[in-house]
Amino acid sequence: MGKTILRDKALRWIVCGWTVFTAENLILSHNRDYLITNFSEKNYHTVYNSLSSLACGSILYGYWRHANSSKLNNILFVGGSKTGRLLIFGLKALGLAGIAASFPKLQIPLGFKEVPTDISKLNPLKAELVFKCPVDFKAKDVPDQVYGLERITRYPSLFALGLTSLGFALGSTTAAAGALFGYPIIFAVAGGAHQDYRFLRNGHLKRSDYDQTSLIPFMALFEGRQKWTDLSKEMKWVNVSLGIVIASLLPQARGKIKLNKN
Repeated sequence: MGKTILRDKALRWIVCGWTVFTAENLILSHNRDYLITNFSEKNYHTVYNSLSSLACGSILYGYWRHANSSKLNNILFVGGSKTGRLLIFGLKALGLAGIAASFPKLQIPLGFKEVPTDISKLNPLKAELVFKCPVDFKAKDVPDQVYGLERITRYPSLFALGLTSLGFALGSTTAAAGALFGYPIIFAVAGGAHQDYRFLRNGHLKRSDYDQTSLIPFMALFEGRQKWTDLSKEMKWVNVSLGIVIASLLPQARGKIKLNKN
């Protein structure tokens, strides 16, 4: 496997880039306090951001410059069957619904509002059609407690991106695309686990919140540590619906696996 990656230019740039990106994030964030104390916060962020930029540059360069010349098939591809395409759609729908739900709450721009009428009538109020802003900026999205998407996973942004990317990875026929889109879910698990360790250590994550939530999506709900009814009440359903619609409009698989001729 290692020799195959090194031989293929696209995989070499993409996998090396993702490896450096994951390693530098874990190592630098793990030693954040020590590095800032000894080298200053400015220097810490300069090195952190520079390494992240170089790693991302390697990933993008490998894909855009060499992906078309890569002849290796994606071993993750499952888009050739109806079951596989359904799995791909499900992953994209979950991920995009999570991404959409992270934005301010959307609402139907039409509604009814009760307004006063002649007090001499039996019913002093009447319903009147009103127009509303489609974005509800007054919604309290982040109260000081476990809320909304955090009932699904402690790191909804990481896993929303990871699940969406995994859907693209499973629907791509080339190894370059599989590597490009397959790594974010690995980073979500590794990065999330490290965040747990660091945030528990510095007190940013309360032990009580840790015990009643989960790193892996939906685990706390299935184990009964969170209630589905609470999640249903707090979910931004218009946002979620928009994410699912977008997922349904995307192609679930691209191309076909090419058979190598000996």
